[in-house]
Amino acid sequence: FYFIKPLQENVQLAFTFDQKAKDELRVQIAGERLDEIQKLATSNNVQAITFATNAYHQAMTAVSDNIASLDEQKLNQVEEETAKHNVILEQVRVQVPDQAENAIDNALEASWKGTDTIADLKDRPAVPTDLVFRLQSLESQGLLTSEEVNKLVSVKSRVEAREEIGKYVNEGVVSESDLFRLNETA
Repeated sequence: FYFIKPLQENVQLAFTFDQKAKDELRVQIAGERLDEIQKLATSNNVQAITFATNAYHQAMTAVSDNIASLDEQKLNQVEEETAKHNVILEQVRVQVPDQAENAIDNALEASWKGTDTIADLKDRPAVPTDLVFRLQSLESQGLLTSEEVNKLVSVKSRVEAREEIGKYVNEGVVSESDLFRLNETA
């Protein structure tokens, strides 16, 4: 009977005409999917984990796409929720079966998109100051060139910064913990 709940949620979304109320509902739905992901994390039910993460991804992507329409109070609430989601998804990522890691990564990307979009809307630096210092440290160690550091610190948005720094994480030049510095909310 699990399929009935997402069906009910879709009907509820369809009959919610106020965009702000719809976004609040999507955040609530994403939170419910996140709870399900947490509960399923230690199971071997990769199909259920993937279903829940896909639903989470869909809800958070829709929130991120419409986040600019939120007032300051709602924006702060969504920021607080996505910060919690980031932490929970990182914890869950190490608990799930290997076959479900990609699904969790997709959910993380959707959560990060919300975090990054909010940071951009609040005019935060695309690359936080502490991360700039870390990149400069990597340059002084010879792990990054000055051109690479300049390119990274001159990006215009947090979304772009995460994408560019993520490339260096994938190459093993920048640590994943440095990428997580983009999750700052203040």
